[in-house]
Amino acid sequence: MCESVKARFKLWLEKDGRPLLGEGGARLLRLIEETGSLSEAARRMGVSYTFAWNYIRKREKLLGAKLIESSRGGVHGGETMLTGEARRLLRLYAELHRAVERAVEEFCEKHREEGE
Repeated sequence: MCESVKARFKLWLEKDGRPLLGEGGARLLRLIEETGSLSEAARRMGVSYTFAWNYIRKREKLLGAKLIESSRGGVHGGETMLTGEARRLLRLYAELHRAVERAVEEFCEKHREEGE
């Protein structure tokens, strides 16, 4: 199956039955970490600042913890950083994603060896 038909998956974390973090949210958090800016992260994702801001606020409310912290002003402008909670959530998502990828690869390898 795994040579001509590919196995794919979508993964997201939920809290209280509501989506908390999926691939798009993980990408947004990684871009905030990389750029130090919510507006730049949103631009790179091709979404509006308002969309990104609302996404973060909804997840913070659901989680009951801040995901980003911002500082204002200065010569070079403000900066937005991930909180420790956001880094833990991102790490959990990344580890779980890698584990599922490995399971899919092992499944495909097993079925290749069996000639299925």
